[in-house]
Amino acid sequence: MEVPTDNWTKLPSTNSSDLIGEGVIIDIGTGDGRFVYQSARLNPNKFYIGIDPNTRPLEKISEKIYRKPAKGGAPNVLFIQSAVRRSAGGAGWRR
Repeated sequence: MEVPTDNWTKLPSTNSSDLIGEGVIIDIGTGDGRFVYQSARLNPNKFYIGIDPNTRPLEKISEKIYRKPAKGGAPNVLFIQSAVRRSAGGAGWRR
């Protein structure tokens, strides 16, 4: 494997568990994102994804996640603006 020439401090991992840590949590209909943000701050080894079709409530919290962790940042959070709908056949949904 070729050694990266930019600011990398270690080689990229080939182990997928290194990428997701202790798991991925997806919050569909995340609203203002506070639950996702607070959970991510309490559980830094999990990756959180908040999905909501309305970006307005997520504006302030989205700015917070990009700060340094010591200043309230959460590098283990991703907010996505999208509507989630059931497919026509309903496949993939469990109750």
